[in-house]
Amino acid sequence: MLNMIQMDVFRMFKTKSLYVIYIVMFVIIVLTTMLMASVTDEPGTPASTTTKNTEPQSFMDGVAAGIVENGTDVPASVETEEEQEQVIGIAVNPPTEEGAKATVYDLVFANLQAKFIAMFMVIFGVLFATADISSGYIKNFAGQVKNRWKLVLSKAIALFFFTVLTILLYVLMQAVSMPISYGYLEIGNLSEFLPYLGIQTLLHYGFVCVCMAFAIVFRNNLCSMTLSLCICFGIANVLYAFMDKVLAKIGIKDFETVKYTISGRIAGLPMNPTGSDAGKCILLATMFILVFVGISSYVFQKRDV
Repeated sequence: MLNMIQMDVFRMFKTKSLYVIYIVMFVIIVLTTMLMASVTDEPGTPASTTTKNTEPQSFMDGVAAGIVENGTDVPASVETEEEQEQVIGIAVNPPTEEGAKATVYDLVFANLQAKFIAMFMVIFGVLFATADISSGYIKNFAGQVKNRWKLVLSKAIALFFFTVLTILLYVLMQAVSMPISYGYLEIGNLSEFLPYLGIQTLLHYGFVCVCMAFAIVFRNNLCSMTLSLCICFGIANVLYAFMDKVLAKIGIKDFETVKYTISGRIAGLPMNPTGSDAGKCILLATMFILVFVGISSYVFQKRDV
């Protein structure tokens, strides 16, 4: 098993798409941070002249099917869940208060909540999960492995390292872009930042495992990636709303499906999560990881390679 994990980690770092994704992510992070800085007033500017949050802050906002505006005086961290569920597309709205300095935590929160970083993760997750299958390379060694489900588990472990690395690199990229765009570097409250980052890392890993399952079950990168990106862009929220209405008609009222999804928890996690918030997110992420890695392993074990 250890040899399988070493092979997959080595293969991951030899994959060109990994470095392409990181380069594209860095460039976009710098550009969007500069955009946010250009529409945010410097500390001390009168509130009447602020232009904060009046324009979409993400490069995807222009093609989004619809965006819920937060208003200029309501931080993104206190949006109602109903508002978050209505967002279609990627809307990055930093929760920086008017006249205050933006922090790395503010921008990290906004991008993670909007599933902007998750978008890059799922693209690589789908490509990595099927790379050896689509190329036919897996036929060289799969027949020698008695329990082929271990190959899927190995990929899942490699993707865990990828998720942690991506989150850490993203935070570093965001910190580097702050002096370039704002002219200063403010980290934010570390006692809230670090727990939030840890919970989001686990949620994002759960999301990557779901997308890996799509790729292995469907064996079609285009279909799997399209479905994964639709979830990132919030298009699945339409389905969740429909399911809620169906449940309401059969007597199950006030049930919100989105609360029990990985994407919903990523978007709904507050900046200062309570113990209850953390527990629910960790439990949900763990369940999704076990279920979807289990499905992937079962399908791969039963299917001819």
